[in-house]
Amino acid sequence: DHQTLHDVMLGEVWLCSGQSNMEWSPANGITDQENAIATANHPQMRIFSLNKQASMTPQDDCNAEWEVITPEVMRKRSAVAYFFGKHLQDNLDVPIGLIVSAWGGTGAEVWIPEGDGTISKTVDGSLVEYEWWPHQPSVLYNSMIHPLMPYGVAGAIWYQGESNRDYPESYKFLMEELIKSWRKGFQRDLPFYIVQIAPYNYNSANNGPALISEAQEQIVHEVSRTGLVVTNDIGDLNNIHPPKKQEVGVRLANLALGENYNALTEGYLSPCLKDATVDKKKGIL
Repeated sequence: DHQTLHDVMLGEVWLCSGQSNMEWSPANGITDQENAIATANHPQMRIFSLNKQASMTPQDDCNAEWEVITPEVMRKRSAVAYFFGKHLQDNLDVPIGLIVSAWGGTGAEVWIPEGDGTISKTVDGSLVEYEWWPHQPSVLYNSMIHPLMPYGVAGAIWYQGESNRDYPESYKFLMEELIKSWRKGFQRDLPFYIVQIAPYNYNSANNGPALISEAQEQIVHEVSRTGLVVTNDIGDLNNIHPPKKQEVGVRLANLALGENYNALTEGYLSPCLKDATVDKKKGIL
C-alpha cells in the first residue's frame, strides 16, 4: 500500500501566541478592514489555529487543521499573525505557516509547564486569586503548547502581558521561564519576539502596566535571541484592542527579517531609551 500526499508545503513556520491582542481577528475590527480582508488571497500561506482548551496534564494532541489563507479564513483568524506572515512571505518568497495558540485574558503563568513548582510559588506570592481554571498555572501550556512540540518552528511571536498588570513584579521571571521551557520543548534556541503591551488607560493604582512594559524591555536585554516591538505610537488609549494590527505584524516581521533572516540591515529595531538626565525641573530623555 502507498499514500499520495498533495499540496505539501516546505517553508518557514512561526508560533504566534499570547492573549486577546494576538487572538484578535480582522472581523473584530482593524484599520482598513474591508480592503485587508478582500485582498487576503495567499495560496502559499497556511494557518493552524488551535481551539481553546485547557488541561491539568500535558497533552500529545490538539484540535486544529491547516487552512489556506483566503478572505474567508483570514477574516476570522489572528490579524497580527496574518500581517506578520504576509510581510515575511513578501520578503522571503517562501511558503509561510502560522500556528496560532492564543487565549484572551490569560496570564503568562498558564503558558508555562509546571516544573518544580516555582511558577506557583511566584504567582501565589503575588496574591493572585484563580477563580476559573484556564487561569491556573500550566493549563494552557499543557493543551495548547505541549502538543506542538517538537514541531520544527522557526520562532515565536508573543503579544501578552495586560493580564499580568496587577502582579508585575513576577512578570520578568515568568517570561524567562516561558522562553526557556519553550526552547527546551521545541529542542532549539527559538528566536522569541515580544510585542509591548497595548497603551491604554488602565486606571492602574500600582503602576502595573508601566512595570510590565519595563519588564518586557529587561527581558530583551537579558535573554538571548529575543526582541521587542514598541506599540506606544500605534495604540488607542480608549481601546485595549487597538485596530492598527497591520503595523504590529509588519514590525514583528521586520524584526525577524533583520535578526533571524539577515534580510534587513537597518531600520528594524524599535527605539529604546538610551539616556535620561534631570536638569533642574526638566527631565531630558
